Amino acid sequence: MLLTLALLLGANEVVPPPNGAPKTHLDYHRPVACIPLAPTKSVPSGEFRVQCDGVQKKCFAAPTRVLVDGVEGTEQLQRVIEYCGSAYDETMRGIRENWPIEEAIAEAPPGWFRDERGRVMQVNFDLGRRVYFGGAWAPYYRPDSPPNAVAPGGSGTGFIPGRARVEFGGVATTLSENGRQMHRFHFLEATGWLGPDPINHRFEASVIRYETSSRRQRAPLWLTTFIGEPRRFDIPLNIGWAAEAGRFEALGGRTFITFAELDATLDLWNSEDLDSFIRVRAGPALEMDVEGKGAYLRPAVALEGDFTLDRDGFHHFTASAVGEKLIFEPADPGRGVSPQRLRLKAGYEVILVAINDYPLTLVLDARANWRDDVPRLKGWEFSGNVGLRFSFWAPARHHSTQISERPTFSPPPPREAPPPANAPLPAESRAAPSTTPDEELISDTERLIRAARKKLEESRAPSP
Repeated sequence: MLLTLALLLGANEVVPPPNGAPKTHLDYHRPVACIPLAPTKSVPSGEFRVQCDGVQKKCFAAPTRVLVDGVEGTEQLQRVIEYCGSAYDETMRGIRENWPIEEAIAEAPPGWFRDERGRVMQVNFDLGRRVYFGGAWAPYYRPDSPPNAVAPGGSGTGFIPGRARVEFGGVATTLSENGRQMHRFHFLEATGWLGPDPINHRFEASVIRYETSSRRQRAPLWLTTFIGEPRRFDIPLNIGWAAEAGRFEALGGRTFITFAELDATLDLWNSEDLDSFIRVRAGPALEMDVEGKGAYLRPAVALEGDFTLDRDGFHHFTASAVGEKLIFEPADPGRGVSPQRLRLKAGYEVILVAINDYPLTLVLDARANWRDDVPRLKGWEFSGNVGLRFSFWAPARHHSTQISERPTFSPPPPREAPPPANAPLPAESRAAPSTTPDEELISDTERLIRAARKKLEESRAPSP
């Protein structure tokens, strides 16, 4: 009722920002009041989302619908605060005291941006949380060797430009409440390379892979030097672990299945938000050579890096070096006992566009592998991949913030320290009768009712 009476009094005209300044964005983390105001040229319905700023003593009003050709249409705003009340203390205070009301843009959640028309779009993406599929041109090169030098068909194939890669999978992360531990999950990831000949085909897949990173505030190990003034140097040991189950690899007529792998990890460095890291990983795995019909131990050691290069997650760089040793693997024709593998990889991914807020990325990577466990593919192999990757469900990053072209609201004023319990009350406080907020609201409402009645009587009086 209070807001309706204010409308009758004409004290709530919505005006553009002064001097052509950009419009303020409502604050997503403050309550929003949905109240009727005086109609405007762009909002003839007079329906607005309102927030008032007690520091600036100003209110901000945004349309509740998307604008079409400068006038509100029928499409409701998307991704706004669901609960929109009508009686918040600061909003009511602003209406009662006739604070100026300025045109604004509705609120948008962290990682999203709302334009002048009220349309919302995602501008911050977490590529560590998504379901993806993609394809790429994937040429590769193997140093030539004489045919049948190692096994029928030879291991050298030269340069193969006509090869393609297809991939799909899902990744997810969770962050602890204190923000100092991140859990990463990779599930149903698969990649296949298809070439003009079966010797060019490759297939890799993993059912589930888990890893964790932590950022400890207290260093478990430190060094103290006594040259001059004693100085302490903390040595952070951000220790974690990783595990994988159901890994498949098929190439050169051989198939390898890893039943389980368990690794210890040490983050040599990680970013404050834990999205980026450099780490060492080492641990054993139980692997089976399907054609060789034998299971064996496969210890591995790896140096890995994962970097999100910008605030909004558009640029992503990864690199890894992994060494593996197949222990207890018996000798095969063309292969010795306990063969080895070395895998080197570096990749870069950048978001090009988003389709309905799903990012489409350009993917570039280079790989170099050396192995002697597959007789037909012994030695070095170099490959590159250039392609596109489409991602579903790539939400905003864990630490994303509200994005706007100008600050939304002033920070609240500092609270004054309460007086001591035995301090005397000011004279005005002793003289003034005590009233509750409800009584004050009733008094204000009665005053507005009297003013509204007077205005209506004046409007009905005959003109002289």
